Amino acid sequence: MCKATRDFGVSQTSTIYGSPVDTCTRRDVQALKSLSIYLAENALTVSTRNSYDRAKLTCNEFLSKYFPGAPMFPMTNEQLVLFISYCYQKELSPQTVTTYMSALAHFHKMEGYPDPTQNFILKRTIQGFSKLKARPDTRLPITPIILQRIINSLPKCTQSFYQRTLFKAMFLLAFHAFLRVGEITSPTKNTLNLSAVSFEKQQNGVPECMTLTMVDFKHHRGKPPVTFHLNANKDKPELCAVLAMWEYKELRGGSDGPLFMFQDKSPVSSHYFNQQLKISLNYLNYDTKLYKGHSFRLVQLR
Repeated sequence: MCKATRDFGVSQTSTIYGSPVDTCTRRDVQALKSLSIYLAENALTVSTRNSYDRAKLTCNEFLSKYFPGAPMFPMTNEQLVLFISYCYQKELSPQTVTTYMSALAHFHKMEGYPDPTQNFILKRTIQGFSKLKARPDTRLPITPIILQRIINSLPKCTQSFYQRTLFKAMFLLAFHAFLRVGEITSPTKNTLNLSAVSFEKQQNGVPECMTLTMVDFKHHRGKPPVTFHLNANKDKPELCAVLAMWEYKELRGGSDGPLFMFQDKSPVSSHYFNQQLKISLNYLNYDTKLYKGHSFRLVQLR
């Protein structure tokens, strides 16, 4: 239990009108305390909690090696600065270290301690780390030509017609809507549900527009939903996200749950999405070190 949630000022031996609180009331108070901890922990997304847990594990390894027996909280300025050096030796990226500092700030505040990451020397150490470790982003964008080839490879790289339809819809939607892999895959709180997508159809029943509503996604937690529209690409139907999504939704059916899931109703994980993309890229002889899931979001000429 974190210190901040322990110290709400609710005493285990408190009284009501001079009489000791009975066992049932104390049990109720303890249940509320447990609930408060659960609520505080769920302020973070699943991916953020996982990243913060990795930060705590790395920090514990550092303290065990260089400061055996020292408590993790609160950390001294010296320990934090040396921890940055430790991360540099481990060849971690500046982005990872920035995440680790956010995690340590979070854990300290949850324990009722001041944020120790605002120290001037610590900030300068992180700046030096970032400059020395800076390296260009080698990832390349998936262009319309590459996208077409990926879509064409799916009959050779998937196990069924359903999977071909599924991944065609996912790849085209990620491309045209600039979506992160984590926003269309599970398990994550940011996952799109079936209700996030709706269509406007012509008289012949062919969809001409798709509405996509994003309720909760990275950098947008706690804000109103964002809705935008994708128009059907009549000139290049083979690269039309609206038509691909319509075909997939018809095949998927109307059952509740994540928008993208397999025939057994299990959701598509980010690992499986990236694995399928890698299979297609390998089939096409593209370097999978240069093309990844994030390549759908990179700036490209369209």
